[in-house]
Amino acid sequence: MQVFLGYAIVGYNQYIKLPANCLTIDANGQCTKCSDFTRLVPMNANIAGSANVCAYVNANCILYNSNGSCLGCANSNDPNGYVLRGRACFKKADNCPQPDPTDLSKCLTCAVNYHLDSTDNRCYANVAGCEVYLTGSDCKQCQAINYILYDKKCFSVNSDPNQGCLDFDTSNNCRRCPNGLMPWKNICVYYHPYCLNYGPDLVCSQAAGGWTTSLMTQEQKQYYMAFMMRGAAVRNRNEAVNLAGLSTPTNTALAGSYYSGGLIGSFPYAGLLHSKISSVNLLGIPSGCNQGYTPVNFACIQKVVPNCEFYSIDETCMRCSPGYTLLGNFTCVVGLQCATPQDVNNGRCNNCADGYLKLGVQCFKIESSSIVDQYLQYSSFYRYYYSSTSYVAWPRLANCRTQTSPSYCSECHSPYQNFNGSCIMYV
Repeated sequence: MQVFLGYAIVGYNQYIKLPANCLTIDANGQCTKCSDFTRLVPMNANIAGSANVCAYVNANCILYNSNGSCLGCANSNDPNGYVLRGRACFKKADNCPQPDPTDLSKCLTCAVNYHLDSTDNRCYANVAGCEVYLTGSDCKQCQAINYILYDKKCFSVNSDPNQGCLDFDTSNNCRRCPNGLMPWKNICVYYHPYCLNYGPDLVCSQAAGGWTTSLMTQEQKQYYMAFMMRGAAVRNRNEAVNLAGLSTPTNTALAGSYYSGGLIGSFPYAGLLHSKISSVNLLGIPSGCNQGYTPVNFACIQKVVPNCEFYSIDETCMRCSPGYTLLGNFTCVVGLQCATPQDVNNGRCNNCADGYLKLGVQCFKIESSSIVDQYLQYSSFYRYYYSSTSYVAWPRLANCRTQTSPSYCSECHSPYQNFNGSCIMYV
């Protein structure tokens, strides 16, 4: 027997329309099975024996209509209860002395020690040291003094950190310090590989030869400790380095850097300066040079030769920058482009590098037809056809005066005649 969609047959030839979201009913017309995403619940949770309905259940709803949509929420008259919003129940705004009258789940003003999140208009507890919040209790910017930002949280950093060591090895040597400081002779300091002694403020007071000591500002101390704490966190948790939110020194040369895995690539500023070296790694090897110097074999060499790209340890130029040629006196000259240093003869090229033509005593890059035109006038033994569009040369066809392609001559020398792009002699 055919039954229309949305109806069920009960008893003898009795058709009953199925309730909303209901798939089957019993002999009394009560729903016994609901459709997907709904379930059977009492229409009114506060009345015993209330009829059931297939509802899109949401937490804290206690009253549904016959279509299964929420009409009322639990404890709606309680300040800590729930409010209906769009047929769903939401918790009334907590810690909110001034809720939004149009929607009690949102707040206009939060209680003391709470802040308003503009994304959901709810109140969240303040986090010590946080000045600007991201969402909820996640911090975007910490107070500049005594706090650092890491993993969206603010960590306290004592402005006068305890010199005491947190952990000792079996030989009673300090191996772990608080607040991002590093151990040195069983005290915790703003460590630098070239510092020989530290003062009461834990900053270097005596430096190795070539280095000079200088003051550390509070901001520089904060950066140093934050940098070291982040590196330790990365190493311990094997995560990618993230310095977002860390205030970088105005002079970027004073900022530190990490290798992958949190290993220190260069120390941040720690109260020491050098005339040539801008930064060193954990082993004291230069990782950066001051302006006018270049790193060579773990040292910073002064750039004394203009246009030199690579030096030896004795400040001798070993390789010139692109566009320059190294002469026998270890200077760089523009425009020579000789094939090899051995081809340089008193500032002249015996042979040119690939892609260059020799005009007089200099080599010029083949990048325009004018260079080739000069070459045509200069070289009487020129035997190549040159394409000014693709800058490629092919052997010139025999007896050809004007060649327009690698295999076609458009004009022949006299007395030769053109035959299908080739120059032949008729006899």
